[in-house]
Amino acid sequence: MRFEVEKKDGNARAGILETSRSKIETPAYMPCATIGAVKGVRWSELEELDFRIVLMNSLHLYLRPGADVVRELGQIHAFSTWRRSILTDSGGYQFFSLKGLYDIDDEGVSFQSPYDGSRHRFTPESVVELQIGLGSDIIMPLDHCAPGDASRDVVVEAGERTLNWLFKAASRYRDSVRDSQALFGIIQGGTHIDLRQEYVNKSAELNLDGYALGGISVGEDRDEGDQIVHEITPLMPHDKPRYLMGVGLPGQILDGIESGIDLFDCVLPTRMARNGTLFTSRGRLNLRNSRFISEHEPLDIECSCATCRKYSRAYLSHLHKVGEPGVLGLLSLHNLAYYRKLVSEARMAIKDKNFTSWKKETIGRWGEGV
Repeated sequence: MRFEVEKKDGNARAGILETSRSKIETPAYMPCATIGAVKGVRWSELEELDFRIVLMNSLHLYLRPGADVVRELGQIHAFSTWRRSILTDSGGYQFFSLKGLYDIDDEGVSFQSPYDGSRHRFTPESVVELQIGLGSDIIMPLDHCAPGDASRDVVVEAGERTLNWLFKAASRYRDSVRDSQALFGIIQGGTHIDLRQEYVNKSAELNLDGYALGGISVGEDRDEGDQIVHEITPLMPHDKPRYLMGVGLPGQILDGIESGIDLFDCVLPTRMARNGTLFTSRGRLNLRNSRFISEHEPLDIECSCATCRKYSRAYLSHLHKVGEPGVLGLLSLHNLAYYRKLVSEARMAIKDKNFTSWKKETIGRWGEGV
């Protein structure tokens, strides 16, 4: 993997992240294909939007259809038929959300499948081996994500455990990995700036391929999470890609870019689309509002996605209200197109050295209403 920062505007960066499968212009948003597909959206549609990388989840693929199945069918790219880059998450956040179904200790996580109740064990080493077998382009290590309202003692325990696991994961990765695969580190530490700084410094000693901020938007106050991103991102290795995990709303993404983040993922664009909430250049649009029953214009007149090129608000509102399944893909496609355009325009603004004014203008337009 190769990464280069091409231009900077303040802390904001425009770069190139190159894997053996694709060249990714950063800042970049990664659609969430958690179980091996983006819900309701075809790979050809993502390719038309020029997405170069998606996120999949190794825990979900391990449970269903099974890592052996994926490996025997040619690994994750051949199995899914997505030929561009894939980052696989380890499942650390999913353990955080599987309340009552897991036990964590210093050596790993024992957990119960939410699907069939079977018992399993993940260790830092086994999670790396799992993702090597899947054929991921970018591997995320096992981490311990503490809740946003956790005490400092709990955050310290989770942060130290994550750091120790990272060293174990890096050792196994270097013993086993193929040249085409990269390993990122995850930095925990909750809302405690001193802990985040410490874990940034210690994890940087490993000289990994990239680094991620984990444990943001997990129940902490929004302003506290934003402050962590703002203060810690510039301290992360400057010559490596920086990834903000699981964030977020368009405003959060722009704040992250301003702080120096290069990569984002979040389920919100597709999840909110399925509920009828669309992002547009002039703010959010809720298709459940009765006013859209007779509006002939597209979701966003400034969007060139296939949904906006072909369908009116009235038609999409009708399909959503009557529960037509196909509309969920059309709406998801639009929101993904919006995110793709947002980070692409941010990149151009950075290269033109006017990111701050562009960001202010973009956010200002969200208040104009749809």
